Amino acid sequence: MTIYTDGSCRVSKEGAYGFITVVDDKINTCFARTKSRTTNNQMELLAFISALQYIKKVKIKNINVYSDSEYVVKGYTLWKAKWIKNGWKSKENKSIATQSLWFDIIKLEEDLTRLTACPNVQWVRAHGSNKYNNFIDNLVQNLTK
Repeated sequence: MTIYTDGSCRVSKEGAYGFITVVDDKINTCFARTKSRTTNNQMELLAFISALQYIKKVKIKNINVYSDSEYVVKGYTLWKAKWIKNGWKSKENKSIATQSLWFDIIKLEEDLTRLTACPNVQWVRAHGSNKYNNFIDNLVQNLTK
């Protein structure tokens, strides 16, 4: 199983986020929600959190999770440990604005570790040739219109 996540936010601060699961080259699960007064990074993170919650619920051990958000992928794979070490400050010594969402991600990561589930989080180019990333992108974009 593979999961694709995406989030979107309009200038009006209306946002949407979601994920799809893909099994045997077919979309198996589709999840999406809307949210008011938000940011794009918050939507990307909520999409990722929703995917981690799904992984925890169905107890999938090895799974690829794709996001077109470098903030999510690098935050999860590279920056999170540095932020924790630096008291949730960026390298510019600024507070991490989405800290509470990262706390949710860390808690889910701990829960998944106890289940021996290990999501492999990878970046995928936005608006590229990946039909599944384009599908979830179109879905969340349309929810914010």
